[in-house]
Amino acid sequence: MNFRSKVHRNVAGQARSCHRPERSRLRFTRNSTIEVLESRLVLSASIDSMADVARQILVEYEPASNVQVRAANRYNGNLAIVRESNDAIRGLLGYGSMEVVRVSPGESLEGAMDWLSRQPGVRFAEPNRTAAPAAISDDPDYVDGGLWGVYGSDSPEPVGPSGTTNVYGTAAETLWNQGVTGSDSVYVGIVDEGVDINHPDLVHNIWVNPYDPPDGRDNDGNGYVDDVNGWDFSAGDNSVYDGISDDHGTHVAGIIAAEGGNGQGVAGVGWNTKLIVAKFMGASGGTLDGALAALDYLTDLKIRHGIDIVASNNSWIGGGYSQAMHEAILRSAAADILFVAAAGNYGVDNDSYMPFPSSFSSLTGTDAMPAATYESVIAVAAIDANGALPSYSSYGASTVDIAAPGSGIRSTLPGGTYGSNTGTSMATASVTGAIALLKAAHPGASAWRLKAALYESAIPTASLTGKVSTGGRSNVYEASRSSVWDLPANLPTAVIDDATIVEGQSGSRTMRFTVRLSNATDVPVTCDWSTADGTAQAGADYTAASGTVEIPAGETQGVIEIEVFGDRLLEDAETFDVRLNSVTNAYAEKNIAAGMITNDDYSPPVVSVADVSALEGNNDRGVLAFVVTLGSAVPEDLSFDYFTTDGTATAGLDYVATTGRLTIPAGQTDGSILVRILGDKLIEENETLELRISLTDPWFTISRDQALGTILDDDAKGAKGGGHGKP
Repeated sequence: MNFRSKVHRNVAGQARSCHRPERSRLRFTRNSTIEVLESRLVLSASIDSMADVARQILVEYEPASNVQVRAANRYNGNLAIVRESNDAIRGLLGYGSMEVVRVSPGESLEGAMDWLSRQPGVRFAEPNRTAAPAAISDDPDYVDGGLWGVYGSDSPEPVGPSGTTNVYGTAAETLWNQGVTGSDSVYVGIVDEGVDINHPDLVHNIWVNPYDPPDGRDNDGNGYVDDVNGWDFSAGDNSVYDGISDDHGTHVAGIIAAEGGNGQGVAGVGWNTKLIVAKFMGASGGTLDGALAALDYLTDLKIRHGIDIVASNNSWIGGGYSQAMHEAILRSAAADILFVAAAGNYGVDNDSYMPFPSSFSSLTGTDAMPAATYESVIAVAAIDANGALPSYSSYGASTVDIAAPGSGIRSTLPGGTYGSNTGTSMATASVTGAIALLKAAHPGASAWRLKAALYESAIPTASLTGKVSTGGRSNVYEASRSSVWDLPANLPTAVIDDATIVEGQSGSRTMRFTVRLSNATDVPVTCDWSTADGTAQAGADYTAASGTVEIPAGETQGVIEIEVFGDRLLEDAETFDVRLNSVTNAYAEKNIAAGMITNDDYSPPVVSVADVSALEGNNDRGVLAFVVTLGSAVPEDLSFDYFTTDGTATAGLDYVATTGRLTIPAGQTDGSILVRILGDKLIEENETLELRISLTDPWFTISRDQALGTILDDDAKGAKGGGHGKP
């Protein structure tokens, strides 16, 4: 079969701090972001003050590092320990220890990070950050009718009770009507505040850890004692509910999996989905290291115990790019867990704003972890009951993927109560619930297939055109009927990676784009491809090309080669695309790669050679050392041809005729040419010769291409003649 890929445009020249490709402008897209989705919380692992977090550094060590090395680094750097990672889980995941340290008052955070990054055993050091929830409480009176987000259009046949109709809902009720209400073998991680585990609409769906019963021991060996329902990474204990301050987490949990059909309260999208509480925000918010620990906790549960965790719900925002968080998401993606993240409540274009974690991408790797073969990050915007993109919802044609109901959403609240909240937090939970419900309908589905079905079935919506990559809103009923489910069970995903090359000053170089498959198959995978201009122009900067790359049966990679031309024009980095136009026997998860041609050109330096003089001497050991000088260093070797000519001095009698080539290495600014003097004992006038240099490359300017060499006579009057004499 031949499956046409969806457009997925990568950001060319994206700064390292972004680490993600652009989202597709049609159907397939990804993202990551950390921002405040609600009005208050801040990421916190021990309820640190904002001022204190601003002085904290997150340090990741190599797996082989030991406690003595870490202690020495803290001592030598005058750093105080704030928290240490759970080495049990990090060890199981193949990672070294992580610490949060605090710089001393008056010392530079940047200076301490730079110093730490160069110390023994340290992989990297980065600022610890804060994060906050992403919902806006807009209805303290708990207005009824807040379940519109699960309604359907009632077309062609009415579904559900009278009045439960809204074309902009996700149509979850249509699936319920068909007997698909969720599964207690499907799990979702709530990476958020705590959850009221005794709420009557949640109590039956709260996960109970069968591997660590409450006996005061760490029975499952993950470093957390009696993590019965999850863990509180903010306070460092097993209490995942701490009262009314956990309203955001409780509300999000209810949208995903409030128990339906029980005659009370509300119904979540997936009634029977099991909720694992990975609390990392307390009453004052949370910190980055807490979020990392929460995500790794879920990954460990899936890898070691086989718990079918399909997604983590991340209705929060917090700071800029973090390598540590990026790698935690990559570990999660490798475990086949989707990372659903809120776009944010700032009403801005995330293509420019780049909030995290929703702006992360699992299609971009790090120095320690390879990229995934599917995009695990789903960034979610909100829509209201009228299908409009609310003014509060952030958006992004490349960085936000899909929209879901987010305004006036009724759900569970602490103390067994209910209420309506508004924000992209609510929309995010709706998408997470939809993923869980799809998994219940298709138990064997992989993460990429769940996401692909959701995107493929997104309902085009006028308010979302050019605002999210799919151009539409979530509809779980249509997703359950997507053509994605008809694809072969072992069908691999195909991803084409971005590439970067240094241009060079002349000639051509080969730029290589790698096409990766998620798994090998017993049939070849073929990809028809072609190039397309970006800021780089075919013919001037690269060779326009097209063709087919075949990945043989049993293999997982193929390479596309493009010829890139060098020049000496001072210009910005330029980009072009390589597009997989069609893929056979695989599903194109990312079908556009950005090729970046980086500029290595420079302003040509002024070149000159200087006059020189030297004593004649009597033993033929004197030398004239001519110095060729560049006005500035250049990033390439420069070579000069040179030769001498007679002046009043005669070659063979007064000096040795000299020709050759001088090379000044890249990065240096001068070089010497030596001309040997033939000394004598004759009393005579000073004598001269000339040295000339030439450089065939017309791009350089030689301000002085010849220099005078003067042989200074040093013979005293009355001395006896000798040597070769003169005619």
